[in-house]
Amino acid sequence: MTCHALALRVPASADPGPALDAAVRGWWPELPDRWPVLWRDQVPARFAEHRLRAELHRPVTEWGPAFRAVLLRYEDGGAHLVLVAHHALLTPGVLQDIAHVLLGHRPATEVTAPLGRDEPPKGPHRPRIDWATGEEGAGDRTGVVTVPVPAGAPAAALVLARYEHRDPGDGLPAYATVLDEVGPVDPAFSHRLPFQSAPFPLAL
Repeated sequence: MTCHALALRVPASADPGPALDAAVRGWWPELPDRWPVLWRDQVPARFAEHRLRAELHRPVTEWGPAFRAVLLRYEDGGAHLVLVAHHALLTPGVLQDIAHVLLGHRPATEVTAPLGRDEPPKGPHRPRIDWATGEEGAGDRTGVVTVPVPAGAPAAALVLARYEHRDPGDGLPAYATVLDEVGPVDPAFSHRLPFQSAPFPLAL
């Protein structure tokens, strides 16, 4: 799993720190280790674009604070609030709700921010692929298997299962990601990264 990020253009005088401190204590009162802090930084105007891009692509772990919040203030006026979260902790939709709370667009009590990994996709699947089970006594023999186009998805799942050291028959390897963003793009966000990097850096 990877991280996702978003950025919002805010006035230079904006300070979402107090809203952040109050909100996280309400969302996760028993998990102080998950409470993020607001990082503030003054950025020279000539480095604004570079620094914003760097913060959007700076990953976080799933073991520390629930997300990272950085306020970049530019010398020539204006600022960006950058939020980054791990997919295993917060969905992109929840992170957007959090951003609106920090800017005072919504009260924290109207937003739920559950922590935890999403449930795997539901639906029919074939737990084993007959032509890919292998033959222990085959040795160094090679062969050719004709695979119809519809088998591409199971093949990708098989590769991912092996990549993760999983038995394809034990569960459902994920070979695609469903984004929970539907409808029109929210104009409040100047930048949105569903993934900081390719979710599956593999060549199939």
